[in-house]
Amino acid sequence: MVTLRRKVSGKVERVEETPLMKVKKIRKKKSEHAKRQELCDTLYSEAVRLRDHGTCLYCGKTTKMAQVHHIFSRVHMSTRYDVDNGVTLCYYCHMMVAHHDGGTFNHWAEYDWLGHAAYEELYQRMRTLVKTTDAWYDEQEARLRAYIAKLQERA
Repeated sequence: MVTLRRKVSGKVERVEETPLMKVKKIRKKKSEHAKRQELCDTLYSEAVRLRDHGTCLYCGKTTKMAQVHHIFSRVHMSTRYDVDNGVTLCYYCHMMVAHHDGGTFNHWAEYDWLGHAAYEELYQRMRTLVKTTDAWYDEQEARLRAYIAKLQERA
């Protein structure tokens, strides 16, 4: 079968359809769990950015494109939404320092930013297991919304 396709330039071309072109992408609908996780991720990111005023805490650069980095991986649900586990970084520090030179970044987080005692406490919280139920997500959402509201009152 032959179809017509319009290119970005505006030119129309005839294209012979192959069997692979007929296969449509099947998009799964997001589960309720995934939607709740995404909402909490967004609230967490907003809370950390507000706390740090959009400034890279590693190099001090202020940017509108600040990114939030988890000190301990997002895999650990016990600290995934803990604002103490997040730090605002510029793109360069996030990609080059935090992800490619993790030793230097972890040393900075432990000794210069959090302090050794707070880092160890966060590490212990990270090691605890959490069952992610609807009630747990409700609690995280409420806690993050309250934290954001408190930060916005100060500003």
